[in-house]
Formats: sequence, C-alpha cells, structure tokens
Amino acid sequence: MSRIVTSEIVNHIDSFGNHKILVIGDLMLDEFVHGKVERLSPEAPVPVLLETHSVQMPGGAGNVAANIASLGGKCTFVGAIGDDPRGTQLADIFNDMGIDCKLFKIPNFVTTLKQRFIANGKHHLMRRDNEMKMPPMDAENFGRMKTVIERYIARHDIVLLSDYDKGVLSNVTTQMIISAAESKKKPVVIDPKIPDWTRYAGKGVTIKPNLKEYNQAVAFLGGQPVEWGKDDYKDRFITGANMLLAKYNIGNIFVTMSEHGMVCFDKNNPGELIHIPTQAHEVSEVSGAGDTAMATIGIGLASGMDFEDAMITANYASGIVVEQMGTVRVKQRELRAKILYAIEKQR
Repeated sequence: MSRIVTSEIVNHIDSFGNHKILVIGDLMLDEFVHGKVERLSPEAPVPVLLETHSVQMPGGAGNVAANIASLGGKCTFVGAIGDDPRGTQLADIFNDMGIDCKLFKIPNFVTTLKQRFIANGKHHLMRRDNEMKMPPMDAENFGRMKTVIERYIARHDIVLLSDYDKGVLSNVTTQMIISAAESKKKPVVIDPKIPDWTRYAGKGVTIKPNLKEYNQAVAFLGGQPVEWGKDDYKDRFITGANMLLAKYNIGNIFVTMSEHGMVCFDKNNPGELIHIPTQAHEVSEVSGAGDTAMATIGIGLASGMDFEDAMITANYASGIVVEQMGTVRVKQRELRAKILYAIEKQR
C-alpha cells in the first residue's frame, strides 16, 4: 500500500532547520580523484589516469551528517579518528559545513581513507581503501564518550547511528547509546552492518538495512531471504520482518532496495507491508544513496513526519542522488522543488 505525495511533506521540509539531529558512527575520508584517460599503460593492460583534480568529503557516517546539514538540519557528529592529517582534515570539513563535532583521537588507529578514481567525469575506474578496525576503546575514552553522548542526546530530537563495523559502534557502546536515548525518550534510527542485530536491540529503535543486509539478518535467524518480484516475496518479507521485530524487540524496519524503492514494517501492524516505489528516472551512481536515505528519514521523523511520508521523502532524495555521478548531497530547496513537482503531476 502507498499514498500520494501531499503538501504536508513540504511543510515538514520547510521546518527542517528547526530540528537537531545527533549522528554517531564510523567516520572516513572520501576522496574522489578525477582525471582523463587517453591511453593504456605500456606496463600492463590498464588505463592511465592523468589526474586533474581531487575532492575530499566526509564518508561513512560523516556523509549522513553532511546530508543533514545540506537538508537544512542542525547536526552534531560524534565519532573517532586517528591522530593523523586525515582526521584533522575531516574536522576542518565539518567546521566548514557548520556541523558541530566531537572526534575522539584513538591511539594506534588510522582514519579510514576511501579513494575513488573517476575518468572523464563519468567512469568509475576503481576504489582504493586504506583502513583498519578501531582497537577496543579503553575505559578512559569510553567514559568520555559516554559523558559526551548523554549530554548531546538531551539536546537533540533524534539519534542516528551509522554502523560500518569499524569499531565505534561496538556492542557495548551501541547499547549504551540506545539506553541513554531511551532514558530521554529520544527515537533512534540505525543503519546496520552486521547480521546479528543483538547490538541494535531496543524498543525505541528503527533499523534501516538495505535488502542485502536485511536478507543476511533474516538468514542469521534461520529465515528465508526475499527475492524481489518472486510470487512469495511479500509473504517472505512479512515473515522475516516479524522474526526480526520479535527477536530484537525493535520498533520498525525500513528496507532500502535501490531501484525497487523502499518498504517499511511497523511492529504495531505485523501483517502489513508498506512499499514506496523508487523515484529515480535514470541511475548513474548509487554511491551515498543509503546515507541520503538515512539522513532524510532521520530529519523527516524529527520534523514530525509519519513513517510513510518519511519513506516517500527519502525516496525522492535518494532519486536525486543516484541520477548524478559521485557522492552527492541533496539540498533542502532541491528536495522541496522535487516534492512540489510530484504534487503538481498528481493533479
């Protein structure tokens, strides 16, 4: 089931600037190296990229925060970096974006770097990762993080956890954050990475996996994965979602499905599957679309949208992103115009 786009969504988008969103998770530096390819290497049958310029931006959980700022929300970010130039660069980028941040410097840790090499403005040649999993947080840093997070949660409308399984959101820290949010009656939205969702358990929690992550979580409990378009996909979706909702005592599940849109399961409506089709016309690049959906759902719920309107809005935002090359952040005015155009088309 689904419903039409309404002007009420526009009113919520206009109010984004009134809401404070706390983002916690694994931070990385994304670098896009652009250049021209005009020949193959004489040393091996590979293209030679003649670099023209590069662009750096926050990646991972940092991209969720950047999207919130671009959408007009007030964002605070909490994460970890190494004591290295990449970490300093990320702090400077956040400052330029108007994002308040608390970045814990972890000994014997390097800030993650993901480099993407782009040829002639449109061809993604390869990606180079330089990363390590964060060592277990010592008692001093954990205590400092707990103090900071408890203080920040009280000041914000919603908490978004973006887990890339790099170490910030361990079982202990994640449950600490969820407990602190529940004590302040603040909703929590989580983008998961691991199939065992014990880490994310909590009655005030909404989990936003993609279809692959959802299927992995269902399979972890012995359930059957969903194959989109098969005759039994709706029944499998509902059965699997109810298993996850019951096992981990969570409130809701949003599943993003790329070109197939998004579905939602609400614990209060166990037999219902809400599906919102995608709004992208032509997919150019999927990089960052999940972070855009996460940010839009988070700020949408903070602004008072119900689950379905938050999904509709997130699908339009993600549609804007995948139609463009590279990691793109949706602007508030751009999303507003897209929704108004959709409303006009319905008339």
